Order: sequence, then structure tokens, then C-alpha cells
Amino acid sequence: MKNPLVARWTLLGAVFGSFPPLLATIVDIWLRGLPFGVSSALAVQQQNPVHWIVDTAPFVLGVAFYLIGLRDQALQQANQELQQTLQHIEIIKAELKRQIEEHQHTLEQLQARHEHQTHRFISIALLAEALQNARSVNEALTLTVQEVCNQFGHPYTAMYLLDETGMYAERYAIHRGALLSPYRERISENALLERIVLSRMPFTFRRPEFGPAVFHLPISDEINAQLLLPIQTGDRILAVLDIQSTELQAFSPEDILPYAILADLLGPTIENLRRLEQARTLSEKFAQVEQSSIRQAWAHASREKHLFGYRYINGISVPLQEPLPIDAAALQALESGLPRSYEPGTEASTSYLDVPLRIHGESIGLLRISAPRRKWTDDDIDIVEVVAERVALALENALLMRSSLRRAERERIIAEITSRLSGQTRIRAILQTAAQELSQALNGSEVLIQLQPIQKTFEVES
Repeated sequence: MKNPLVARWTLLGAVFGSFPPLLATIVDIWLRGLPFGVSSALAVQQQNPVHWIVDTAPFVLGVAFYLIGLRDQALQQANQELQQTLQHIEIIKAELKRQIEEHQHTLEQLQARHEHQTHRFISIALLAEALQNARSVNEALTLTVQEVCNQFGHPYTAMYLLDETGMYAERYAIHRGALLSPYRERISENALLERIVLSRMPFTFRRPEFGPAVFHLPISDEINAQLLLPIQTGDRILAVLDIQSTELQAFSPEDILPYAILADLLGPTIENLRRLEQARTLSEKFAQVEQSSIRQAWAHASREKHLFGYRYINGISVPLQEPLPIDAAALQALESGLPRSYEPGTEASTSYLDVPLRIHGESIGLLRISAPRRKWTDDDIDIVEVVAERVALALENALLMRSSLRRAERERIIAEITSRLSGQTRIRAILQTAAQELSQALNGSEVLIQLQPIQKTFEVES
């Protein structure tokens, strides 16, 4: 029998099954009074058939125990398989637990990176909103380097603003929260800056790649990584963004994305602010020219008409023969461009309200209202201000009309003189006609036209 377990159970059944027949034979021999021996046992077996039935007990018990052995073998085999299955399940559980822990750790890392990226994108959105309120390029660049250092946690950030020629750059930098003094340098003297400007591509550098022979070293030895991004609109480079970090792996491809978005936002912002500054400069120059032109035109009109103003008192309107002296209150109203009211105290008896007449921000006159001991209300001031605006507008229209008429008259006189001169072919007639026409156009002024002979000087070599 191949299986020892079944063999043991079968032998055990046979052994236990042999005890009942042997005991029955011994008892039968003793009851019959026969001597104990093999012959007595054979005689008892032959005389009593019951012994033949009892003698089958070893065979029956052996078969029974054989079947028990088979079942025990099956149970043990099933138990072994169950134990193996349980061990396999434990191994699977341990592997699943390890994978779950790894996935949990990966998920936590992804969540932390996602939160980090979200914070950066929110910071860029807030910076873009703040840049909309910037009034100049300098303000925008200073705000950018400050926010990048504060929000992104980098110790050093710089912006290199290129001039219109593209040969020089002005640096705006911050280090550890402190703004550094701006300076201007030639791009060709900075190999790193020149490389970015020529390639128009972003670059990242790490500590082993730094070298004074090729690149400018970072601002301090704690810097281990550096990112440079070109800021451009179309094909034109406007600036270069320089960000430095203490972490060696600070600027991975995922980390560069927020800064690339920031660079894309800065390009149009810088261009728009430059145009705004140019427009503001032109507007200021135009306003200065316009104010000067208004002052000159008004002074010319006043001198020509001997017009200094009008006074209405007691129902009579009287022109001023000469300018009245301007007191401190009137001078303050003219300089500020705002209405000024003066209410009398216990000694004075007259109240004054001074409102300047302004054309395009230039004060050309003063409207003064006086009344005996009057308290000026807001309605009074509003009425006088509106009237002053209407008067200034009417004066401006009159000046424009007068200027247009003078220009038209000047063009007419020039056209007539040109027409009369074009019909003359003789030099004497041309000179005479020009002198006569100019004298008539200038109210009988004396006109002299003299031809200067050409003198040639010859140098004689000695």
C-alpha cells in the first residue's frame, strides 16, 4: 500500500479486529473445561459455528479502518490544501497591502504636487490681476519679481528688460525679500543672457553645469538650479525672466509650466505698458503744446482787441480798461483750477466767489461773484461753475473760429500773390508786384526787396 496513513489505519483495524475472536475462543475453551492449546482451539472452532462469524471481525474492522484511513487521508490532504490556500491568501493580502500603501503614498504625492501646482496657478492669476493695475513697466517688473519670490518661495528672481535697440538690458532683481539696485549692462557682456536672447528658448541649469567661463554664476553659493525664460511678443524679445532655487531638482518640466504661463502673460503686459507710457508722454507733450498755444492765442486776442474783461454792476455792463489786480484768493483759484469762496467775518461786508475759466486745463480768466454778506451754498457754486464752463467753451469756439478765419485769410492772400506773380515773366515786374502785394497785405508796410550779387573768392596758390 503506497499511502502509509491508509496502511496504518488498515493494520490498526486488523489488530483490533483479531481480539474478539481470540477472546471468544478462550472463553469457550474455559467453559467446556478443555485444556488450553491449539488442538482445543481447533475443536472449539469446529464444534461452534458462531466462531466462524466472529472470526470475520478482523476483516470487517480492517476494511472499515481502511475506509477511515482513506477519509483521514482525504481530510489531511484537504487540510494541507486549505493551509496552502490560506498561506497564498496571506501572501496576496500582504502584496495587496503593500500595493495599497504604495498607491496611497503615490496618491499623497500627486495630491501634494497638485496642491502645489494649484497654488502656483492661483498665484499667477492673482499676479496677472495685480499687473492690470500697474501704471508703468518698472512697477510691473518690480511687482513680478517680488511676487515670484514671495509666492513661489525662490530666494532670487530677476527681470532683464531689453531696450528698444536690443543691445542693453536693465535688471530688476530681488534677493531674500530685498530689492537690489537696478543696473544696466550690455547684453553681449553677459553670455547667459545673450544665449537666451539669441535662441529664444527657455533654459534650465543645475549646480554641476555652472561655470564662470561660460555663464554668470548665481548670486550665492546656496543656489543649485536656475531657470531662464524669454518674454516676447511675436518675434521680438522684450525681457528675460531669471529664477534661481536652492533645490537641485526645482525646475522639472511640470514646474516650468506655471512660469511659461507667467512669461506669456508678461509679454503683452510689458508691450501694453510701454505703449501706454509712450502715449502718456505724447499726451503730456501735446497738452503742454496745447496749453502754450491757448495762452498765446488768448494773449494775442486780448492784445489785439484790447479786451481785459467785463464787469456787471448795478444793471450796467462795463468793459475793463485794464487788468484788475489779483488778490491771494483769486490767485489760489487760478492756480488750483477750483472754485474758492470767501465769506466775510465781523469786519468785512462783502462775500466773494471766484471760479476760474479753464480751456483744456489752462486757466485763461476768472469769474468773480460778489454780494453783500452772503453765505454761498452748494447750489450757488454749482450754477457758477456750469456757467464758467459754458463761457470757457464759447471762448474756445471763438478762438478756433478766429484762428480758422485768420488761416483762411492768410491762405487767400498767399494764393492771390502767387497767382499775380505767376503771370509775370520779367524780373523787374516780379519784384515790383511782390513788393506791392506784400505792402497791401501788411497794411501799407514798407517792403524792400534787394538782390545780392554773388561774390566768388578765388585762392591763388603761391
